[in-house]
Amino acid sequence: MAIPFGDDSLSLKARIGSGATGEVFRAQLQRSGDAVAVKLLHKSLCADREVVSRYRREVTALMNLKHDAFVKFRGEGILDDGRVFLVMELVDGDTLANRLKKRGRFDVRTTVQMFIDACDAFDEAHQMGIVHRDVKPENLMVEEPPGQPPRIRIMDFGFVRFVNEELASEHTALTKAGMTLGTPGFMAMEQLRGEPADQRSDLFAIAVSLYEALTGQLPFAGNTPRALFQSQLKGHVVPLADRLPEEPLAPKLWAVIAAALTTEREKRTASVSLFADGLREALGLRPAPPTTLSPGPLRHSARNEPAPTGRSSSSILLGVVGVVVILGAAAAAFFAMRGH
Repeated sequence: MAIPFGDDSLSLKARIGSGATGEVFRAQLQRSGDAVAVKLLHKSLCADREVVSRYRREVTALMNLKHDAFVKFRGEGILDDGRVFLVMELVDGDTLANRLKKRGRFDVRTTVQMFIDACDAFDEAHQMGIVHRDVKPENLMVEEPPGQPPRIRIMDFGFVRFVNEELASEHTALTKAGMTLGTPGFMAMEQLRGEPADQRSDLFAIAVSLYEALTGQLPFAGNTPRALFQSQLKGHVVPLADRLPEEPLAPKLWAVIAAALTTEREKRTASVSLFADGLREALGLRPAPPTTLSPGPLRHSARNEPAPTGRSSSSILLGVVGVVVILGAAAAAFFAMRGH
């Protein structure tokens, strides 16, 4: 299938994933020969012209993200049948979730360094008013260039708001009560309650992801899926040293991570930049120099779609009414699938 793209055209080569909003293909630009990734959104999500127009404007804004950790957008367009497609950088790597499953964990210092760099990227987005809302190892790619340290690349920054608005028309009962999208185990308490997410919600998920990358487990206590979910609701977390008893950095790292896992967001570390500085201090590194961007108003309705692998099937749409019952069942299935 050839897709016109500017003064070039795209040739789709193979499907490499699928998710709630579309399919992802490996593709090639015909003139330049560049390999790219193309996301083709489901036709049912592209029926509303106003939503599509707003979505395309938001994608244009996301193209202004400069940090190297972001998977770069090359552009977007609309097919003759009305479907929206996105052209993105093709990352040579695997998701952090798959990398940990297939080849095990990185050493502690390398893992923390990777997350410090990712936090610097999230800080840029947050300063621009963009919140992710579904951070998890499945949405984080890992590149391992020969002779260079591994690094995290952040995928799919830009879809949650679009998906939620489209689904709202199909789930009016949930919309009346309030709704959100995320993944059990990584959603902060305010998201579980159906409240607007902000940068501290992202931070909670980043801290959970870092903990899992360090230990191979989520930070919540419990021997069954339901007990794990109840621990998350109650804020019962397992200190890092309990799972890494031989790691000398565990106490210092835990002091930083625990402050980002508090149930009440007002008591949580205020920003990912402060979290990253805490991680740097734990490793004995200097704080990063302050960055100054032109921030927009911090919008609570962030934008990201679950990655088309692993836990994506466990990302859920929920309302405030009945959230504990609904999410509890989904969380139990999620934790069971994760083997926790």
